[in-house]
Amino acid sequence: MRHAWSLILLTLAVLPGVSSAADFRLTSPTIKSKSTIGNEHVLNGFGCSGGNVSPELRWTNAPKDT
Repeated sequence: MRHAWSLILLTLAVLPGVSSAADFRLTSPTIKSKSTIGNEHVLNGFGCSGGNVSPELRWTNAPKDT
């Protein structure tokens, strides 16, 4: 029973944040949907040999105080 109440309280605490962030969108004109990130955007270090260039990112409807 104690576990059930903990789960209910956690759900109630999380739900307001989920509903307000539901419209948040992160997009990138550089990285196309359902494709892999180009090598120019891969880290150049730790055994990887990419270009180490950050992709362009755009966001809309960010939650308040973001």
